[in-house]
Amino acid sequence: RLSLIRNFPKASLSLKNVIVTGKDEFAGDTLLHVESLSTRFGLFDLFTLDNLTLNELILDRPTLQLLVNAEEKANWDIFPPDEAEETEKPKEEGSFGMELSKIVVNQARLIYFDQSLPLSVGAENINLNLKGKMYGSNTQLQVDGNAEEFNLSYDSVSYISSIRLQLQSLLDINFDAADFRFGESELLVNNLPLELSGNFSLPGDSMWFDLRFNSSVSELSHFLNLVPPDYAHYLKDLQARGEASLNGSFKGIYFEEDYPALDLLFRIED
Repeated sequence: RLSLIRNFPKASLSLKNVIVTGKDEFAGDTLLHVESLSTRFGLFDLFTLDNLTLNELILDRPTLQLLVNAEEKANWDIFPPDEAEETEKPKEEGSFGMELSKIVVNQARLIYFDQSLPLSVGAENINLNLKGKMYGSNTQLQVDGNAEEFNLSYDSVSYISSIRLQLQSLLDINFDAADFRFGESELLVNNLPLELSGNFSLPGDSMWFDLRFNSSVSELSHFLNLVPPDYAHYLKDLQARGEASLNGSFKGIYFEEDYPALDLLFRIED
């Protein structure tokens, strides 16, 4: 529903039950479902797209389901292949610019399942608040969000189960390079605070990671709560006290049989 009068000089647009499905092997499978979407923007901004302001964009209960089958084909590959590049490109009169005053995502759900590995990642009840600016192919977003439940399993072994995540970050995105860079960021994993920095990118069919994280000194129990559930029974009768800190990095390319290197330095103090 498009309204040009109710909030004049602002225009509003609302949609219900937005669905994006896959194709070919994934025909009929839901890639994205949004129960409701609404936005407000300046009506006259439509005539000056180099400085468009979205006053708000609200997504309620979206579900994003990313699937990779055993043949390593992805369900989000839904766009037709690019045609041969034109030898002559029209001269650009100006660049596109957009200010995002408020983006709110309520109670989102994320599902990622790669049958070829097999790897399963999921997050439930995700809530996000974002604002920022987009000019050309670049975006800078202030991100404040949380996920009530994060899970990860690999080859039928659960490594992360029901972990609470909270993130505050300044995120720089370059769409041309598919590069995502974390500025000043703080990640709260259950009750464990971590400082996060670095970037990850998607060059071609691969993924490149260069992420660093470190924690301030915290209670040892906060770290023990992160032990994978399939191994938690080994700590059943363990009594531990003291403080600990963690520093680490996750760096390298993820492509076929190549995986990033995970380096951890764990210090315990009595």
